[in-house]
Amino acid sequence: MKTRIKNATIVHPENMQQGDILLENGKIVAVGDGADQRADHVYDASGLFAFPGFIDMHVHLDAKIMNYSLADDYVSGSRVAVKNGITTLFSFITQGKQSDLAEDVKAVKDHAASGLFCNLGWHITPVRWDEETFDEIETLIDRGQRSFKFYTTYRMAGLYRSYAQIEGFAQRFGKRDITILVHCEDDQTIASAQRSVDTVADYAALRTPEAEVLAISQIIKICVKTQCHFHVVHVSTAEGARLIAEAASKCPITCETAPQYLFLNDDVFHGRQGLHYLCTPPIRAEHNRAQLLEQFYHGAINVLATDHCPFTMIDKATEYPRFDAIPKGLCGLDFLVPLAFNLFQNEPDGLQKICAFLSAEPARILELDDHKGRIKPGYDADITLVRLGEPHTLQSRDGLFNPYENRATNITVEAVFLRGIQVVRDAVLLELPPQGELL
Repeated sequence: MKTRIKNATIVHPENMQQGDILLENGKIVAVGDGADQRADHVYDASGLFAFPGFIDMHVHLDAKIMNYSLADDYVSGSRVAVKNGITTLFSFITQGKQSDLAEDVKAVKDHAASGLFCNLGWHITPVRWDEETFDEIETLIDRGQRSFKFYTTYRMAGLYRSYAQIEGFAQRFGKRDITILVHCEDDQTIASAQRSVDTVADYAALRTPEAEVLAISQIIKICVKTQCHFHVVHVSTAEGARLIAEAASKCPITCETAPQYLFLNDDVFHGRQGLHYLCTPPIRAEHNRAQLLEQFYHGAINVLATDHCPFTMIDKATEYPRFDAIPKGLCGLDFLVPLAFNLFQNEPDGLQKICAFLSAEPARILELDDHKGRIKPGYDADITLVRLGEPHTLQSRDGLFNPYENRATNITVEAVFLRGIQVVRDAVLLELPPQGELL
């Protein structure tokens, strides 16, 4: 079946054009010239901006953290994503301490396969550090797995990896065209900062900016030495972003930040809902936020991603005997797209930059850029149509905390096509069977 999206303003990372987009069999077959063909279905996109489906390359779904279940599983997370114009998510598979990696990967994928409302890919975290696991990693890479994630902290949770171990992994597998994602906080620096605390702000401050900057510095050294592609997740410090930007000319390193580090500062910890803002790394001081935002605007950061890690307000607000027991993470999928538009609303090329940060760059880093991230013939027909209009307040879902309460946006995700099938119309998710696929 052919579908023609007509009269759209088509957004590319480099420019914009007015015209039609022709979709057939899940692919884009023509853009502009040649797209005004007879079609089985015609969608009039007059007044709308057409983007490649947005990609959030960092979300946590359907998992337990600190014995608390995340508030979003694969069904609810993919549902809210596609309604907000995000057609592809990347979540995480973490090996169990006593299980085989291949078995864990298969179990999670089997569990997630049904009920997906958008596309879903994976970053994999090996926990067992033995030859059997490394052999399984070789097999996974042979089958197309390209990204693995490590942590330089969380020793008590069994996730910690030393810099030597991460370097060894890069030496062993780096030539297999993989990307290593790293959560950068130096574990020893965090441990040395431990002290008794009385307030939420004191507790958040234990995970110091210096811990992140030191870990980033070490990962840069490994990246330069091995020339394996590294991607630093949720950069929260201006100094960390600066170091990565400087290193990018010497080694294949990229990074992302999350909206909370660009929009919020540590004043949030002093309010009555301070507990709800706890996440890792923590929200930083205002001077750092302002400098990080400046780095963001000057190209030091490649991608905007959410680190979506939602807990219910009940789970976050219970009276705890200690701050360590509070589940940490923020809801992000509901807010990524409008906040990205807010960041660039005064930029002359703001729409093109949104296309780069939310579509083209994540596709490139994830090695999907031969079929996703652009509106181009031969690419997947994942299209997000956005209307710019009157401001309205950002809303959260029932039971979930809204970190951006009272903030407004002037954008509405009007329509979404997933592999050529319209799944959102008039800003409403259509009652169709879930159309998402595992990547």
